[in-house]
Amino acid sequence: MMNETPRRPQTTIQEKVRRPASGWSAFGILVPAVLVTFAALIGAAAQGAPALVVLLVLCLGFEAFMFAGLFVVNPNQAKVLQLFGEYVGSVRQAGFH
Repeated sequence: MMNETPRRPQTTIQEKVRRPASGWSAFGILVPAVLVTFAALIGAAAQGAPALVVLLVLCLGFEAFMFAGLFVVNPNQAKVLQLFGEYVGSVRQAGFH
């Protein structure tokens, strides 16, 4: 009697090349947004508005989350894009995205 091992199905991963927009436009929007939010936070704290302070702290957290989405691809390298742990594509174009 031969001992056969069960075969696993072969999964082929097809590369999906993505071309994201430049990150400079998002950077140009996020930096002033953080500065304005921080200035508003200082003003709200000075006026003693706790609800506004909480809202502005949440806004700063959201802006930090947006900064985390910016990335750099160096020449002769690639980055893998994942959404909730699932492969959605690769970026091969060098630059700030």
